[in-house]
Amino acid sequence: MISSEMFEKPSGDVLGVVTGTVVLGKKSRRVAHAFILQGSQEPQVSLEVPKAKLAPADVSALAKVLTEFTAELERLRGRR
Repeated sequence: MISSEMFEKPSGDVLGVVTGTVVLGKKSRRVAHAFILQGSQEPQVSLEVPKAKLAPADVSALAKVLTEFTAELERLRGRR
């Protein structure tokens, strides 16, 4: 699942945030987070890949969320 928010008024240099979460087993885990920054600054992205053993289906779900996260990040960067 991807969630994003663009602020009406920037908080310092931060225009918005994007977060990616994935369900692994029975738990929802945040795996990606980004601050969208003003001007030509690159977003500050952090990834939190689980260190637990993953089933192949979990790896596929994780890859899907990261792909969707990247697409949403690029979409919002185009709006600034």
